Amino acid sequence: AAHRLLAGAGVPAPAPTREGALAALTAGLTRLGVRLDESATDTIVVEGGSAGEWVLETLARLWLAGCAVDWPALHRGEGRRVELPPYPFQRKRYWVDPGRPARPAAHVPSWRLDPQPVTGLERRVRAAGPWLVFAADPVAEALASRITLAGGEVTTVRPGSGFAFLDTGDFVVGPGDLPELLRSLVVVPRTVVHGFALGGSPGEAEVAAGLWPGMVTLTAGAVGVLGPDLTTPAHAALTALTPRHVDVGADADLDQVLAAVLHTEPSLAVRGDQSWRLHHEPYELTGHAEAEVHRDVPDLGGGRGILLVRPDPAGRALAAHARVARLTGRGRWTTVVSTSDPAPAVLAAVAAADQLTEVVLSGVPLLQPVRATETVRLTAAARPRPALGTPFVEPEPGLEQEVAARWATALGYEEIGADDNFFELGGRSAGAVRIAAHWNLPATAVVELPTVRLLAARIAERGS
Repeated sequence: AAHRLLAGAGVPAPAPTREGALAALTAGLTRLGVRLDESATDTIVVEGGSAGEWVLETLARLWLAGCAVDWPALHRGEGRRVELPPYPFQRKRYWVDPGRPARPAAHVPSWRLDPQPVTGLERRVRAAGPWLVFAADPVAEALASRITLAGGEVTTVRPGSGFAFLDTGDFVVGPGDLPELLRSLVVVPRTVVHGFALGGSPGEAEVAAGLWPGMVTLTAGAVGVLGPDLTTPAHAALTALTPRHVDVGADADLDQVLAAVLHTEPSLAVRGDQSWRLHHEPYELTGHAEAEVHRDVPDLGGGRGILLVRPDPAGRALAAHARVARLTGRGRWTTVVSTSDPAPAVLAAVAAADQLTEVVLSGVPLLQPVRATETVRLTAAARPRPALGTPFVEPEPGLEQEVAARWATALGYEEIGADDNFFELGGRSAGAVRIAAHWNLPATAVVELPTVRLLAARIAERGS
């Protein structure tokens, strides 16, 4: 039963012994992502029922105990999504009745109006700093200027032929320069916005996504909210690079774009002064029809049928091209997004619903929004202390070491001396204000007392 229910395809059946059964159970649980500690033991009593029921009940007990289970792997991509009641007192029955045909739940993507509030925008911009903005067009440049106007600390990165550090504190990067940029940043950014695609060329967006996993990717016309606004389907691949993405329309309001960047939804699109949120509506697949199934169609014009894609950058781009072909009357494709090959019966049901442009099958890990209470930490290697005119002096144990450690974390250095000047180390006024606020000091405290020793003395004086 463990081999039949938990093992992957092509795995040979175990020996019909106790050791074989335990080995099959261990291998199946490992496949589902359950980490086993062989040094720990527990006794599970079999209280009747079939062997299959016992295996599934054991898996359920492990989940209740806190184990993370790969449910799509268990159902082999054919599980169903069901809505559950948020409160027990609603007294609604959500139990899945047995005997119903095992068919994966389908979802149809659509865009819902979800305008973002701009009240308190400047305060939220400051709290989200320091910012790192990749700008290659007037829209991204205006976004960086708006962040500065709000009082946020922002470093702007522009495309060029080679790496350069400007007197303004901004950077120019060429091909292959992003690792050098990461090493050269004085302050580790809290919010990263990659907007090179707004200028036409996304640059090394995939490399940037690897260096800053929590960054927000900006595109223009990579999604179709209203239909004809899907103008750059090739850039749809960028929507799958990072957990958060904002598509900027030609008439997008700048404050609404900034509010969308600060939001926690994975996918938003800004059209005018309104934002739209990507939503997946449940759809019941019924009927049966025949259609050709394709996985890679070089020329989508003039064809029709089912296009099977994966939820990765290449799949998102192919799905966008198929939608453009459908919108312009050059083809009639229904895109099926799935992590595995659907059963023939499922594809036949999709073929019967050829009025749909895109169907997302269960088993696809839909992107979840980053919770507002979570902090996306971007790690960068701490750099050695730069060569200063001031010799290194070891901070005294206690408060001086505490202040030095906070400065080192904020500025990205391995160590900071007691007499090092905050601004000679590359610190900026916004960072100085945050450091002063940590000890409830006036905003000008670090400006007036720019060394660890002087600031620690003031903190001690206030404490006494």
